Amino acid sequence: MIGPYSITRYIAAYAMALSVSFPVGFLLNKYIVFQQSDLHSRVQLFRYASVTAMSIYFDYALLHFFVGYLGFWATPSQALIIVILSLFSYFFQTYVTFTTKKRSL
Repeated sequence: MIGPYSITRYIAAYAMALSVSFPVGFLLNKYIVFQQSDLHSRVQLFRYASVTAMSIYFDYALLHFFVGYLGFWATPSQALIIVILSLFSYFFQTYVTFTTKKRSL
C-alpha cells in the first residue's frame, strides 16, 4: 500500500514488466533497429516514452469502448487492440521517434 492507494498484484506485475520492457525496448530500437537515426538520445527517449504512455492510455480506453459500449467480448477486443496499437507504435517509432533529420543541400 502506498499512502491511501493500494496496488493490486496485477498492477504491480504490470509496473515490474514495464520497468524492464521500457528500457530494453528503447535500447533495442535505438541501437539495433534504427541505427541510422541521428536525433539526440533525449529527444528519442522523450518520444519513446510519449508513445508508451499513449499506448497504455489507448489500450485502457479502447478496451472500455469495445467491451463497455459496444458489448464485444474482452479477449477478442484485446487482440484487436494489440493489432491496432502495434501498427500505431510501428509507424510512430519509424516516422517520428527514430527518424533521421532532413538535410538541406
